[in-house]
Amino acid sequence: MHKTRLDYRKWLLALYLFLFKENISYRYLSSILNVNKNTAYNMIKKLNYLYINFKIEIMSLITSNSSNEEILSNILLIKIK
Repeated sequence: MHKTRLDYRKWLLALYLFLFKENISYRYLSSILNVNKNTAYNMIKKLNYLYINFKIEIMSLITSNSSNEEILSNILLIKIK
């Protein structure tokens, strides 16, 4: 999300949908976020990279007894650590 032209709220919504909805398509994401399908495809690709490389940390956050907002904010802080 560094140097992104998109609003961070769109990134947060995309992250939420990516984590808590199974098999999200880029066309569905583009219609929800009101962005181009190529933009949605790139967002999913970047979120998938984040999920694959930090899967253990993300899964430990999801299984904790936290609210969805706390989980999302902690995931955004993973790369800073």
